[in-house]
This record gives sequence, structure tokens and C-alpha cells, in this order.
Amino acid sequence: MSAGKVVAVLAVWIAAGVLFVLALNSSYVTGAGIFGWILLLTILGMADGVTGSITNSDSKSEKKPLVDVKVDTGKAKRGENLEDLLALLDEDDLYELRQRAKQRLIERIEDGGASDVASFEQLLNEQGRKRR
Repeated sequence: MSAGKVVAVLAVWIAAGVLFVLALNSSYVTGAGIFGWILLLTILGMADGVTGSITNSDSKSEKKPLVDVKVDTGKAKRGENLEDLLALLDEDDLYELRQRAKQRLIERIEDGGASDVASFEQLLNEQGRKRR
């Protein structure tokens, strides 16, 4: 245990001792009864808890986060995290997305823009530009 921790533990127990003596004197003079004893035990329990917290604090654990979280500092560009998002989808979701894309392609062709659409990829690119 480092010198700083020893000093902190001593300060806690000195403060607890002063409070204990004051509470003991006060409960003896006023005749507080069981409440006085509960107050005395509470003071000692809090001092013990703070002491345990001080002695168990480790400099290594303070630097390490409790949960490993990856934080993205920059703003993600459109389509950059597409692989991550697709990984969240199951086969039924992917099938539904494919059907919706096919339906849009069919509607586009039926509306007379068949010459404008050369491929499925071109349709996706045009839809992406419209959303921006």
C-alpha cells in the first residue's frame, strides 16, 4: 500500500474516531439509547467501507474501462458502415430487401425508363444519389 493510501486511511479513521467520541458523548448525555448505538455502529461501518474502497483501488483498474467500447470519433460517411449493418440482417431480411429492389427495378422499367436503366447496379446508384 502506498504512502498516500496510508495517509488517507489514517485521515478516515481519525475523522471516524472524532465523530465516534462526539456521538458517544452526545448519546450518553442525552440518553439516546438504541439510536445512539446504531449511530455509533453506522459511523464505524462507513469508516470501514471507505477504508476498503481506498485499499482496494488499484491504479491499473482505474485506467481500464469497465466496458470495452469502440468509439468512432469522426462522422461516418454514407455507405461506410454498410457491411456492419448487413451483418445484423438475417436471411429473411436480406430476401425482403432483394424483393423490394427488384420491385423498384420493375416499376422503373414499366414506367418507360427502360432505356435509362442498364443494370441493377445503376438503379442502386441512382437511388443513392436521389437520397443524398
